[in-house]
Amino acid sequence: MLVDIAQDLAPYLTGLAGALGTSVMTQATERFSEVAVAEGEGFFRRLLREHGRSRATPALDGPTADRLDGLLRGLGAEDRNRLAEALTAWLGEEPGRLDEGHLMAHVRKAVEGPGVVRNSAVTHGPNSIAVNQVHGTINMGDGTRPQGGP
Repeated sequence: MLVDIAQDLAPYLTGLAGALGTSVMTQATERFSEVAVAEGEGFFRRLLREHGRSRATPALDGPTADRLDGLLRGLGAEDRNRLAEALTAWLGEEPGRLDEGHLMAHVRKAVEGPGVVRNSAVTHGPNSIAVNQVHGTINMGDGTRPQGGP
């Protein structure tokens, strides 16, 4: 869901970053995780009020800002925080990388979290055990004594 919403927001966010500069956008992004984004004046409406309609984002008008803010309000707090983290990381990029593709790469990374590692273990034979990761104790055995042992 976050990736889909971010794709709708991306053209406007990239335009605003180009028009307003990364420092203004970084400050504005800090509001994503605030409750004020979910209630009251929205992120895009506030930027439109504070900075007006720019040449770089002529498609951002009042109704569009309200629609985009509605998308943001539909996100839960965790997704808003992920989006804010992705935007902050993206805004810290070199100017040549402030495009939709790089923004979406940061969003996907925030959604996926740190790299997921998948391992599989195979074991054969009686009383064998295959364990990937243990956060505790493993007790195994069928209660018999080992063959050939004491």
